[in-house]
Formats: sequence, structure tokens, C-alpha cells
Amino acid sequence: MHKKVQLEIVKDMIEFLQKAELTIWGIEHNNEGLRKAVYYTLYKDLYGIGYSALRKMVSSWYTPGNTLVQHNAKEIRRFLFVWAKENIQLGTVQDWKDAAEQVKKIPNLPPVNL
Repeated sequence: MHKKVQLEIVKDMIEFLQKAELTIWGIEHNNEGLRKAVYYTLYKDLYGIGYSALRKMVSSWYTPGNTLVQHNAKEIRRFLFVWAKENIQLGTVQDWKDAAEQVKKIPNLPPVNL
């Protein structure tokens, strides 16, 4: 997962959530319980996997039921939206165009349909 979201960013998210007034169900209200819920939510969203399939994958270290993890994921997303607004700058269309011009082009790349 840290190929998609750097470890330091995840740590910053968790630190932000620790200070927030989340309503998390069924887990210990400590750093470890919150960390597991955050990783579960991020993995689910980053890889587009369903709750049941993900539960099977992580059942050795995270065992809450689907209703509970769905509630917790919703709550985590709600607060991470606030975190994102404070920490992520999207830039303007012109910023993106300027950045795209700086990207090295692959020589002799054949035409491709996306």
C-alpha cells in the first residue's frame, strides 16, 4: 500500500484522526485500533476491493463485521476529507499543463489508444 500512499502521509493522517472527534465503533480507542481501521479503509479504497473480500484477507489481524467496518470507514473518510483539504494542493489547470510539459517523453513511442 505504501507504493500508493507514502508511510509518512499515512502517519500524518492517523495523527490527525487521533485529535479528531471520530465516532469509531467496536475497536479499542487507542493508536493501534485506529491504525488498523485506517489501513483497512485506505486499502479498500485504493484497491477497490469489497468489504467481504478484504475481511477475508485481513482476518488474522482485523476481525470486525461488515456493518462495523462500513461505519468506521465512513467516519474515517469524513475526517480525512478535512485533512485532505488542509494538506493537499491540487493546483490550477495551468499548473497541471506546466507540469505535464516537464515530463520526459518516451522516444519512439507508437500511437496508443487509451
